[in-house]
Amino acid sequence: MPFIIQYADDFGTIQKRTLDPSPSAVDYPADREAITVLNSVDGHAIIQRPLRDGRARKWIFQGWRYDSEPYASQWKWLEQQTTSYRMSLGLDPYVGIWENVTGLNGFDRVTLLGERVFTRVRIVQATREIIQRGRPHYDSYLTFYIADDSYQGFQGLYNLFENGAGYDS
Repeated sequence: MPFIIQYADDFGTIQKRTLDPSPSAVDYPADREAITVLNSVDGHAIIQRPLRDGRARKWIFQGWRYDSEPYASQWKWLEQQTTSYRMSLGLDPYVGIWENVTGLNGFDRVTLLGERVFTRVRIVQATREIIQRGRPHYDSYLTFYIADDSYQGFQGLYNLFENGAGYDS
């Protein structure tokens, strides 16, 4: 039951990394993004919704000490996956995510052949908050926004037939 990030390395080769340790919690919006229903002059309903879901999501790592391995080296790598860091190196600012732990937000899509369908995101922040309970430790937050035109996580089915014929697992 992994959390996986797919990214292009310095040479443009697609790599995948399973997060270990995995996030201990997630912060995903619970409801579908707000839609607007308008009535036309002739009485027909016009439903409007954004083409992309612009709400932030977070993967949360709780209770890790700054120097605890494997957390410390993984966190350094996660900081290097932020959009600003990747852009400063001339790399593709987007990464893909996939997780089947929570069953929320449709990040567990697979094709009919069982291949994972990664959701394209921008990781905008990798932040840590020190928590003083006995020995100091951190709660860390990886904040990202969806940048994937095929993402429809607030709907039950996915229209991925143009991009590899997938379904909601």
